[in-house]
Amino acid sequence: MKSLKVMVLLVSVFLALTLTLIADEIITNDTILTMVKAGLGEELVITKINTTQNQFDVSTENIVKLKKEGVGENIIKAMIEASATKTNTAKQKAIQKVSPAESSRSEQGTVSREKEQKKSGNVDYDEKDIYYARCNLKVIKGNRITWVNWQSTPTFIPAGTKLKVVKSGDTASVINAETGSSYTLDIGGDGDALLEKFVTKKPIDINQFPADVQSNIRNTVARIGMTKEEVYIAMGPPTNVSSARTKTMTYEDIMGADLWVYARRRAGKSIGVAFDPATGRVNRTEGIWK
Repeated sequence: MKSLKVMVLLVSVFLALTLTLIADEIITNDTILTMVKAGLGEELVITKINTTQNQFDVSTENIVKLKKEGVGENIIKAMIEASATKTNTAKQKAIQKVSPAESSRSEQGTVSREKEQKKSGNVDYDEKDIYYARCNLKVIKGNRITWVNWQSTPTFIPAGTKLKVVKSGDTASVINAETGSSYTLDIGGDGDALLEKFVTKKPIDINQFPADVQSNIRNTVARIGMTKEEVYIAMGPPTNVSSARTKTMTYEDIMGADLWVYARRRAGKSIGVAFDPATGRVNRTEGIWK
């Protein structure tokens, strides 16, 4: 009988220690990477996220890093939600420590600031990360932009759109500063000069162009008589200049060529746009379908 009591006591102590260790465990981005690389299923990883304290870094840069390391979007979403819940809980505790009058004044001030920020389109954005779409950026598979700029893709970010851009090697995280929609940009190579084929620090205003050119830009097409700048804004960087790939070419490299070739889709006839060397204006197109 005595040995049974000792056994029960030992089991109780073991369970108490186990629960304490679980309660004290704090998981991080590295924990998630370890679990994913160990081959644990998505559902199990998400359950761990939802039942354990965390110290996740869900900045744009680290989200891109997680994605590149093979972490699925559902897991990343669960991390963001868990991190947001933790932050909101901390804010609520902080609010509870101040007087009702102070809390009311603080909330009113926050609402006013948020309204002003939304009007200006600069909510929580560091100015150094702000760019403008240099051209119409074609979007494929919901949120992906590539250096190829597939012309058959109907969805695009209009030229001149204000964007928050954070580059990481040969990719960049792109967020529409007005809508909050996020995208991943495959730049084609590492370097600011390559990034600037797609975005620019200088605002782009297509209203400076004649009405017919504005229409062509909005329809993402090139027409006879358009300048190189106008075609670039409408269709983005070409896949080739003559027979050379543009993957690691700069904006200046492309603007110096007189024959631009665009890929319509993975299979099928390409689109050719030729410029008169003397005037720099389109004098021939091939494959334009609109």
